[in-house]
Amino acid sequence: MAKNVWYLLGGLGWLANGCAGKASNDGAGAAGRESQGSPTTSGNAGVPSTGPVPDGTSACMGTLSEASDGLGFSCPAEYCVGKAASSFCDALPSGVIKTSTQELVLSFEFSPTRRKVCYYRGSSLATPGGGKLWGAAAWDDQASFCGGTARHIVGGGAPAAWDSQHETTLCDLADPTQNQANEATPPRACFNDYSNSCEVCCPEPQPDCAGKPTGYPGYSCTPSSPGNSFCSCACSAGSWSCGC
Repeated sequence: MAKNVWYLLGGLGWLANGCAGKASNDGAGAAGRESQGSPTTSGNAGVPSTGPVPDGTSACMGTLSEASDGLGFSCPAEYCVGKAASSFCDALPSGVIKTSTQELVLSFEFSPTRRKVCYYRGSSLATPGGGKLWGAAAWDDQASFCGGTARHIVGGGAPAAWDSQHETTLCDLADPTQNQANEATPPRACFNDYSNSCEVCCPEPQPDCAGKPTGYPGYSCTPSSPGNSFCSCACSAGSWSCGC
C-alpha cells in the first residue's frame, strides 16, 4: 500500500485533482509570499529569470520549473496532496531522508546541505484556490544549477533564504520517533478554502446516505471538483448534505 502512495496521491509527477491546502494558521506566511508577485515561468515578478538573487546571496535566479524540478523530482503541484504523500515515510522520493512543513511550505531534505523547499499560494474568500505551487528553491553540494554556475537556485515566489526554525517534521528516517503519525481517516488531500485547511476529499460518487447516521462517514469532507472548495459535506438525516 505505502509503496503506491505517490501514485495514488498524484504520483511522482505530482498530478493533483483539485486538491491543495495548508494548516489553518498559515495565513500570515502566505500573505507575505503573496506580496512577491505571481509566479511565472520566467521567475519572480519584477526580477530577471536568471542571474544573482537581488539580496546578494550566492543563489541564481531560475525559472519556477527549473527550481521545482531540481534534485531529481518535482515539487508537488498542490500542497495538500504533497503533504499527505510526504507523511508516508516508507514511500518518499528517492534519496529524501526527511520531510517537514510550515506555513504552506514543504521541505525535502537529502542531507544537511542538500534540500528542496516548495512554496504554495495562500487563499482567501475573495481569491479561492489556495495551495497551488508558488515558488521553489533548492540547494546542492555542487554547482548543478543555472548552467553549472550555482549550488543554490530560487524560482517563482520563493525567498532566497530558508528559515527552518518553525517547521514541523512529517517524516525523519534517521529518527522515526519524530514522525507525524498517519491519521486513521483517509489522507487530508483536498484544500478547503473556507477553513484554510487540508481536509479529506469527498468520495465520488457521493455515498448513499439512506439508513446512515447523521455525520456519516464519521468526518466532514471537501469536494475535489473546482468551485466547491468552500463546502464541507457529510450525511445528514439520510441525505448527502454540503454546507457551503
